[in-house]
Amino acid sequence: MLLLRREYIDRLFDMLITNHRFETPFQITEYDGGMNFLGTLGEVPVHELKNRSATLCFEWMGEISEPRDTYDIAGMKPNILYDFNGSGQHFDNPDPRYLLPVGSTGLILKHVVIDNEDELLRIWCLRRNIYHSKYRLLKNIPILRDVLLHRAWQEIYHINEECRKNTFEISICHHPREI
Repeated sequence: MLLLRREYIDRLFDMLITNHRFETPFQITEYDGGMNFLGTLGEVPVHELKNRSATLCFEWMGEISEPRDTYDIAGMKPNILYDFNGSGQHFDNPDPRYLLPVGSTGLILKHVVIDNEDELLRIWCLRRNIYHSKYRLLKNIPILRDVLLHRAWQEIYHINEECRKNTFEISICHHPREI
């Protein structure tokens, strides 16, 4: 099954390059205790995804639950994709989604789509210690901006090539928030 997730570009780089896992502060016993995906109804206002700047395309070949009601999270287990009205109008659910719980493995990244080029450049520069003041200069020097943006796009291209050539597996882990 093809799954789509809207994500922040900085979190995308952490997940794909740093550790190959999606980290959530929620446990499997909590409402968002895993990784959420858009359902067939697509994005709805309650999802609050407008400022997310990338779309991740995943493949899930494991078990999928029967449709569940909005808050029916009791007894969830890893490695089962839970259908909280992700597959359609089964329940009156204001938050239609699929959820793969904490502890799951076997989620395969197939492709990354960048939805905001400026955010890609900003995050890419921050990851390379091109500080904010220098980043502002990029907007005033178009050739420098174009060169660095090209390098950022090359990294995305490389990630997508790796996804095509190899199985790029992501696991879902609980990671408490630091206070």
